[in-house]
Amino acid sequence: MPRVKFQGHCLNCVFAIGKAVPEWEQILSSGAACQNLLIAANALGFSGQWITEWYAYDANVRSALAPGYR
Repeated sequence: MPRVKFQGHCLNCVFAIGKAVPEWEQILSSGAACQNLLIAANALGFSGQWITEWYAYDANVRSALAPGYR
């Protein structure tokens, strides 16, 4: 079998246009991602906590975590 000399790079792209993901599925997916982050932190010896009390809705906390948020 003869050797073939390539002249350039081959770019492979796959585009899939599908339906929009429902909002409920996006919410569940983000929750699962947060849980996985907490599990990973724990596995590395860190501690973490999921907070959904008043801290999540406090204007001072929001301005500290997301200064440009309106």
